[in-house]
This record gives sequence, structure tokens and C-alpha cells, in this order.
Amino acid sequence: MEQHKDNKKKLPSLHDKIVLKLSNDLKPISFKKPFTIFLLWFLPSISIAFLFALFMGWRPDLNAKFHTLSFLLGWSALFLAMIASSWFAIKMSLPGQEPKKYTRIFILMIPFVFMAYETIRLGGYFSWKLFLHDLHFDYPCTLAIFVISFIPLMILSFLTSRLAPLKPFWTAWIIATATMLLGSLIVELHCAIENGCHLALWHYFPVFVFSFLIALPLQRFLRKWKSKLH
Repeated sequence: MEQHKDNKKKLPSLHDKIVLKLSNDLKPISFKKPFTIFLLWFLPSISIAFLFALFMGWRPDLNAKFHTLSFLLGWSALFLAMIASSWFAIKMSLPGQEPKKYTRIFILMIPFVFMAYETIRLGGYFSWKLFLHDLHFDYPCTLAIFVISFIPLMILSFLTSRLAPLKPFWTAWIIATATMLLGSLIVELHCAIENGCHLALWHYFPVFVFSFLIALPLQRFLRKWKSKLH
């Protein structure tokens, strides 16, 4: 009986030694605050985007448009959707801080519902003449969106990959949506075509479809943090 008691007394110290031995080479992990990560993405990304805008040139009626309530509200809504998407992409990469599934769906649906509304509001029709005109535009809108969003996509992907996204596909999809929205916002300041068909085909379609397609390979990159555990 006394020997059993002695073994119980020795057990905690032996346990402590084993834990100390196993954890001796481990280093504490600390993440930057979400707002700090957001600024590390937002400030360089918005600067790069506006440099592209200066390079492409502003639409001739931009000053008048910023005094038009419908344009101002629409552009502001897309800007807020971009901010919300990038913020939630960062939150998705922090274990324990991920938004719930219905919140993720809601965040992804906001810009697409707005885009559908804008297309219907502006109206327009499909014509091959308009389609061919768009293809020969100085800076094709879809291509411009891709080019503008590329570096912001790389920055946000890098920042989130250094965290620990437990749902890499959702995170990748929201990242791609946020950065494509940024590209679309800048193109809105350059392109003066307000035909609903043009906007749907060359501005909104890339954000809706290609953000999903980009997420497929991007999720593999976001999984790389798990390899460090082995």
C-alpha cells in the first residue's frame, strides 16, 4: 500500500519531465491582430490598384458620376463588399474566429445580388456589335480586372497562408472574391459603358465565376501550413 502511494507521488514529476522533454524545442505561436493583417493587405493593394487606374485613365464622366446618387451608392456598396470579404477571409484563417457557415454564404452573396440588381436596373441588350467592341477595347475590362487583382490576391493569400485556415476552400473563395471585387471597382472608374449586358458579361461575370475557379488551386496553397506540423 505504501509502495503504491510512493508511485503516485513520483508520477507527477515523471510526467512533468516527459512533457518538458517533448516540448523543449517547441516555440510559441502568436498571430498578428486581424486588423493589423487587414492593413498589411489593404494599404499596398489599394495603392497598387489606383496606380493601375492612373495608368489606364479615368472615365471622362467620372466627376459627374460621383455626384450621381445611384453610381455613388453602387460603387460604395461594392467597396464595402470588398472590405467585408477581405476581413472575413482573414477571420477564416484564425482558428476559433471563423464566421459561421450562413455568414460566409451571406458575405459571398451580397456582391452578386447587387450585381444582378445593377444589371437589371441599367438594362441593355446583347449584340454582337457590342461584344466585338468590348473585345477590341484598349484595356478589355475582364483582363483589366485580372491584372489589377493579381498582386492583391498574392498578398492576401500569402498573409492568410501564414495563419492556420481550417477551411481552405471557403477561405480561398472569399480571398478571390475580395480581390476580384477590388479589380472590378477600379475598372468601374475607367469604363464608361453602362449597358447592363456589358457589365454583366465583362465586369460581374469574372468576379462571380473566376473567383470560384481561382479558389480550386488556391486552397491547396492555403493547406501548406499543415505540412509544418509533420
